[in-house]
Amino acid sequence: MLLEITDLERQFLAEVVEAASKTMIQEIDHTDSREYKKRLQNRMTILEHISKKIQEPQDAHTAHVI
Repeated sequence: MLLEITDLERQFLAEVVEAASKTMIQEIDHTDSREYKKRLQNRMTILEHISKKIQEPQDAHTAHVI
């Protein structure tokens, strides 16, 4: 899937992901349930992957689409 967004949208999305990551870290630290903590850690991994994709230069994505 290719998602085209503007630089402004990419910047905003990066800020949203960063805020969600900070919240997730706090929630992971405060939970006592191992099962819930594992679920949160999995979601944190997804946020990290999204963050890396957002930070990549736009040309890197368009290079794969030909």
